[in-house]
Amino acid sequence: MGARVAVIAGISVALLAQATGSVAADRDGQVTVRVIVTGRLLDTAATVRVYDEHRVQDVRVDSSRTVKVSTGRVTFVPLPIAGEEPSTARVQQLTVGDGATVRFRYRRDTSSRQGPLAPMAVGSDGGPVTGHGWVASPDRASVAFVSDDPSLPGGPGLFVSDLATGDVRRMGDSGSRVFWSPDSRRISFVTASDEVIVADVETVELRVVSARSDRAQWADDDHLVLSVCTPRNRCGIAVTTVSTLTTRMIVPAASRVRAWALSPDGRRALFESAHDPLARGLARSLYLVDVQNARTKVLSANTRGGAVWSPDSSKVAFRSAAGSGRSHVLVEDLRSGDVTTVWTAPKGRRPVVRWAPDSKVIALRTPGGGFVERLATGRQRPLIPRSVTVPHMPEITGLAFSPSGKRIAFRFGAGRRCLTDVLPYADLNCSNVLVRDLRNRQMVNVSTGESGLGWRGRDANAWSPVWLSEQRLLIGGPGSGSATHPMIKAVEWAPAPAATPEPQVPPWCDPNRYWWSC
Repeated sequence: MGARVAVIAGISVALLAQATGSVAADRDGQVTVRVIVTGRLLDTAATVRVYDEHRVQDVRVDSSRTVKVSTGRVTFVPLPIAGEEPSTARVQQLTVGDGATVRFRYRRDTSSRQGPLAPMAVGSDGGPVTGHGWVASPDRASVAFVSDDPSLPGGPGLFVSDLATGDVRRMGDSGSRVFWSPDSRRISFVTASDEVIVADVETVELRVVSARSDRAQWADDDHLVLSVCTPRNRCGIAVTTVSTLTTRMIVPAASRVRAWALSPDGRRALFESAHDPLARGLARSLYLVDVQNARTKVLSANTRGGAVWSPDSSKVAFRSAAGSGRSHVLVEDLRSGDVTTVWTAPKGRRPVVRWAPDSKVIALRTPGGGFVERLATGRQRPLIPRSVTVPHMPEITGLAFSPSGKRIAFRFGAGRRCLTDVLPYADLNCSNVLVRDLRNRQMVNVSTGESGLGWRGRDANAWSPVWLSEQRLLIGGPGSGSATHPMIKAVEWAPAPAATPEPQVPPWCDPNRYWWSC
């Protein structure tokens, strides 16, 4: 019996198998494989799910048993064993020969996080509602979401759920690009007919503030910055006073704004345009406009979108052309004017940047996974620790820092038949919500049941996890068909190790004079 390594979709999985030379199959094209389990079994039988070319079968194993499988590549998924301290083993995939042996060693699970799991909203039938496109209010007390769940009043539409009371209110027939006012009392959204609507969450009073716009964002509690488009889809930027419904343009539609982003403090907006509003003959460039006085200046030429403000409104990250179809990810400090190149993306890639709450750290999604960088030092750490392997071209979406900035959540997956040792146990599609603790190498799965085992996210849509607090996350749970149930997971984090106290030194200690005093 020897060890051999199988490379699956770009990852390496260590396997222990008994080589028997050529595959000797029976008349049905099957071979016999012995499955052995050892380690932390918690006085119960293990269940190994076996995937071959023709079927899927669950095999119960006390310590050892044989099983028949089809010839070719076979995947063995050891299901986790529940208990006071759950136990897991690693997924294995290999081409087996007749008489081969596959071994699994169970170890204590340290990757799944238990904690109460509750639906974000409950329908008239008492069950969790389906929904997507959720947006939490600034005070994290309510969540706006879109749903076509028949158990909600009024049919499909845009709803707001009060997380404390469970009350669900219908805001409109349709809605997208939802933004909350800073005081968490109103939302703005865009209808299917490109109208911008402002809705009072308490009274459900609706006001149309623009008849042709594809986006609106709150500058403060009474002002919306919004795009204003002509029938030929040439868009500018305007500011509307909600209380009086008066509007003033700050960037004319002739500028042909392609994309824009309002600063968190509501004072400035970034926008990209291929038609230079300053008439300097610049190609596609990034501009900065003052919301109050409409003064505009060029921030960078030859940009490629992706502008993201830092939470303190002092910096901006964006993409710039680097030649040969590549693009740079740049960060500019708007106070000093310093520009830092964070990463150069390969051809055809559009990296996504997320800021930590302190505006000092960024996370960047890359084709190989991603990394976290502290801007002051330029130090980069991989999003997924180097001690584990990842599938080829992993799908990492929905990067979200926790309120403290000490953790980052994201959705992890990888196309078809994903196998990985990022976690000791993972579904074949790897569709889970993971959290990386930035203070250490710990990676945990939070898309689990209350016990920490037996439930996985598998959400069909790439909706980002949302932190409601340092202990509570809004994530997508499986519904019927391709539907998604928004669920709130209250995560029980492992306690942080206590710091070693500093030794007590007497005030009279002076080793240079009185060595005996110390």
